[in-house]
Amino acid sequence: MVDLHALAAQTARLLPDGPWEAAADRDRGSCLTHRDGRRIRIEAARRPGYVDASPVYPETDFALTDAEEPSTAFRADRSAPALARAIVAKLLPVYNETYPKVLARNAQRAQQIADGLAQAEHLLDLVPHAAIVRDDPSFIVEHDGPFPVRAQVHLLSDGIATVTLRYIDAATTEAVMQAYAAHVPHHSAT
Repeated sequence: MVDLHALAAQTARLLPDGPWEAAADRDRGSCLTHRDGRRIRIEAARRPGYVDASPVYPETDFALTDAEEPSTAFRADRSAPALARAIVAKLLPVYNETYPKVLARNAQRAQQIADGLAQAEHLLDLVPHAAIVRDDPSFIVEHDGPFPVRAQVHLLSDGIATVTLRYIDAATTEAVMQAYAAHVPHHSAT
């Protein structure tokens, strides 16, 4: 059986744009880690006598395609320089192109979450006793008035929301519709 950590440590020294470091990766083998956060997992393959190398992306909602998650099966009795060449040829071109896209999407999502939280907290300031009842993947703010009155705001991305008001009285309905009318463009009927 090949020592995956030793193979990874030897391979790390041979990869371009270093430094790369090798570290044990739980029960899955070893991981090559670059200082910029990129990671390549080296683990035993299902096929006896082989190891697999594949990129590891941060947790994301970026829709990765099969092409963006390449892997290479490698005979375990081959040398670290051969593994380094396989990684450089088969994994790094795709990984180096895709990794920044994943980071950008994660930064965008973090900003969306921060914006959604700020908007939800603003709604909490406007409506006493309202509560955030869900925060993932988007925020929902609810207020239960005297039974059966209920208001719910589902904050979607880009400042869009769905608003549901149930069992509200005529005065509240009129106030809501007046506020709505003041903020939407008026279109003439054709």
